[in-house]
Amino acid sequence: MENNEQIEANNEINEQNENDSNLNQIYFGKPSIYYYNTSNDNYHSKHYNKALINIILYIKLVPNNPKAFILKGKIYLNLNQYEKSLKSFLRSEKLGEKSLDLLYGLARSYKQLHQYDFALKYYKEVLSLDPSAKSYYFLAKCYYSMGKKEYAIEIYNKAIELNPNYAEAYFNKGVCLSNLNFKSEAIEMYNKTIELNPNFTDAYFQRGYCLYNLKKYQKAMVEMNKVLELDPNYYQAYYEKGFCFQKMKRYEEAIIEISKAIEQNRYFEKAYFQRGYCCELIKDYSSAIKDYKKVIELNKHNYMVYYRLGLCYLAKNNLIDALNMFEETIKINRANYDAYYYKGICQRYLKYYEDAIITFNFFLVCFIKNKSITDEQIANVYYNKGRCLLSLGRYNEAIQMFTNYLKKNKNSYEVYFKRAVCYYNVHKYKKALYDLCYLIQELSKDNNKNLDNKENDEELWAEIYFLRSKAYINMNKIESALNDINKFFDLIEVEKNKIKKKNDNKNEKNKFDYEKI
Repeated sequence: MENNEQIEANNEINEQNENDSNLNQIYFGKPSIYYYNTSNDNYHSKHYNKALINIILYIKLVPNNPKAFILKGKIYLNLNQYEKSLKSFLRSEKLGEKSLDLLYGLARSYKQLHQYDFALKYYKEVLSLDPSAKSYYFLAKCYYSMGKKEYAIEIYNKAIELNPNYAEAYFNKGVCLSNLNFKSEAIEMYNKTIELNPNFTDAYFQRGYCLYNLKKYQKAMVEMNKVLELDPNYYQAYYEKGFCFQKMKRYEEAIIEISKAIEQNRYFEKAYFQRGYCCELIKDYSSAIKDYKKVIELNKHNYMVYYRLGLCYLAKNNLIDALNMFEETIKINRANYDAYYYKGICQRYLKYYEDAIITFNFFLVCFIKNKSITDEQIANVYYNKGRCLLSLGRYNEAIQMFTNYLKKNKNSYEVYFKRAVCYYNVHKYKKALYDLCYLIQELSKDNNKNLDNKENDEELWAEIYFLRSKAYINMNKIESALNDINKFFDLIEVEKNKIKKKNDNKNEKNKFDYEKI
């Protein structure tokens, strides 16, 4: 009989995937109370698997003890097996149990299963039987889980009224306030928590997080250091320190701290992403790409990582891979307008002009009314679409795009020049001259202004004079054309002298280095 009962207990455990290597050492040769007491002892010493085996064996011997099912339910709660915990508590209730332990167990199980209406029902029953600070505290936690943070704060206040030294209530009220973006008020709650319990690690962490959100990065890092002093394995604190360094633009230090977080948690997706972003900011694109690929290993649905990978590939002039990443971004999030923009940029650089125009058209049709998009972003789309149209020889359409750009940004000399090129190619020489003369007038006002780089001043002037000379020729203004051609050759000579001087300086440097060696 003893062996049969042992086998039956083993079968139940196996059916529920509750295996333990110590099972074969337990037999029914002892009184039933032994298994209950042993389970209870195991439970309180946090040996939950052993506790589970013993309570199952006890229930086989005493199948209708409601308290045994409560203990079994509590064990399942600590093993995070909430459906099984609920089943055990409901069995206890069916057997006539009505204790606070049972009500708490039912409430917690329903809460963990996100069945909040049932959870509230049982938490309120607890409160009616025991209107204590603890009862209000757990009710408030349930409201918080439901997203009812304002109401949770009111309930936490009742818990604090009943027990002014309830550190956990102050802490959780602080979490609610922080989530409602009342960071300063939340800090006051964390201060009170720490006053009552100086070793409350999470309170230091949350206080630091609030200080970070208030842009008090140095103070936030002091809090994270305190967290790590209390718990060196609190990897999120390293991560937040790294975030603070990142906001302070101390990217190398940020990378060091975030790397410490990753050392402690190899599956910390956000840490890989942020370390990659810091590497990107210091133009270490190879390291950034490596981290972003790790993020994809952990989560293939994170569209932002594909987007950032695309930017890194674009920076390395790896246009095909960049294009693929922006397309992956769009597959996951079709509302990411930045991905469309950079997809179009890649297509333009790859000379897929027709495809780029389609992409830029889609951007303009779908996103132009999006309030998040700036005039500068829209202007850049007009510009790049105009460049594609210019490359395809569709000059009139290009003129319209460059004109649209200039309505939003009148300070781009390059766009005036490109539009002048288009006007020239459609034989609108007067309009071409108007843009070119305007450019000369503006450049004369401020010689430091230019397209992209101050080194390109003479090159831009040369292009302007050469194109204007051609326009004058077509308008039969030969004298004006000759003047511009002379200016063009003068500028070419200046450029030659600059190149020669640069090469001479380079040779001098090499000679000096050689003599030093």
